[in-house]
Amino acid sequence: MLELNIYGATDDLCVVGDATLDLQVGKVEELMGAINELRSRYPQYLRPRLVKVLYCMRYVPEAIEEARKNGVWVLTWREELTPFLVSST
Repeated sequence: MLELNIYGATDDLCVVGDATLDLQVGKVEELMGAINELRSRYPQYLRPRLVKVLYCMRYVPEAIEEARKNGVWVLTWREELTPFLVSST
């Protein structure tokens, strides 16, 4: 089973992500795994352009670095921790 807390699609853009209280490196890896599963099992839910996003309250610096490497937009209620990116699926 695949579970995502954040999903939206329109035209050629899709947003896929999760919300968590504490962002750890494992959560970034989990999101990337979910996106890979979407690509292989449910490609009809993706679009040509993709925004990967994680919303959190607290975080560890290592998780932010891992998110940056994977092109994941990380934000809290008060700031963006990584840049907003739109990638191709």
